[in-house]
Amino acid sequence: FDLYHFGSATAFLEGDLKKTYYNLKEYAKKNNKIISFDANYRESLFGNNKEGFIKCCIDFIKDSNIVKLSEEEAFLISGKNNIKEASEFIIKLGCKNLIITLGKKGALLTTKEKQILVPTKELKMKDATGAGDAFMGAVLAQVVENPHKSMEEIVKTANIVGGITTTKIGALESIPTWDEVLTFIKNS
Repeated sequence: FDLYHFGSATAFLEGDLKKTYYNLKEYAKKNNKIISFDANYRESLFGNNKEGFIKCCIDFIKDSNIVKLSEEEAFLISGKNNIKEASEFIIKLGCKNLIITLGKKGALLTTKEKQILVPTKELKMKDATGAGDAFMGAVLAQVVENPHKSMEEIVKTANIVGGITTTKIGALESIPTWDEVLTFIKNS
């Protein structure tokens, strides 16, 4: 594989899955593969062990080419309560591209060189379930399909995918096809 994506939800609970995740990350790192990470914090899983969760996130963030966090996750991991300061703290950990999703405001893209708010089209939301995963899937699909596309353009399209996902109910059934996304872009 050219790209290895890690989402933490249950993978940072103690056990074989956690060990496997760390081993796979090291393999990808040694073989110069693209590493992406999505924290997927769940209070019900890590509420009693936030420090352990944060440590594991930092271990993955420092080696990642692409990191996607929600605003809540950025505050939790950085210990900051200002989005600009949180993103600056996290980018200094070592990731190349940090994307903090901000719901209807869009996404904050931070690199070592710049920080830019990538706005999105406001849509009538029915259900936010799956929007973050759809967003990240759109980022990864574009990175693999068009490695020279700018991260700003990638995030712009991913915002649309996440937005369209919120206009439907459900997790998987709400994710748009690329044809739906392209039609939306064309008609916007």
